[in-house]
Amino acid sequence: KGLKKEELNEVIEFCNGFPTIEMEYRVSGDVVAGKPMRVEVELEREEEEEEEEGNRGVRRRVVAKYYGKEKMEGWWLVVGDKERNVVLKVRRLGDFGRRASVNLDFNAPEKAGEYNLNLYLISDSYYLGCDQEYDLEVKVEENNEEEDDDMEEDE
Repeated sequence: KGLKKEELNEVIEFCNGFPTIEMEYRVSGDVVAGKPMRVEVELEREEEEEEEEGNRGVRRRVVAKYYGKEKMEGWWLVVGDKERNVVLKVRRLGDFGRRASVNLDFNAPEKAGEYNLNLYLISDSYYLGCDQEYDLEVKVEENNEEEDDDMEEDE
């Protein structure tokens, strides 16, 4: 029996629209306990050449037959610490087109040491299996300003 032609077309439309996104990231500069830190993220969507030429800057409609209205693609970047059960930063991207450069700024952990944070790229749509998780190893240095402040107060 198999699928009807209309059902097959829906499957093809979904598969063709399924996003393949590459992500690169790095911690920018020195990380000091309790001070602001930055994670720089680069996102790039793999597209077929014909899509690439015709869809620059076009918002992508999600194939969601039973959603009730048109659903546009959206994304979230999240930095968290699973061990401490803490979310450090959340940033909504919406549909970022073919490429995006994003800076995630948040405060470093309060204590110096090595931390294994997690960086997530999460779809706000129904794309099960396309969310991504990366390990983000961060070495947090002592905050020497506190010691300097204490010394100044003693004088």
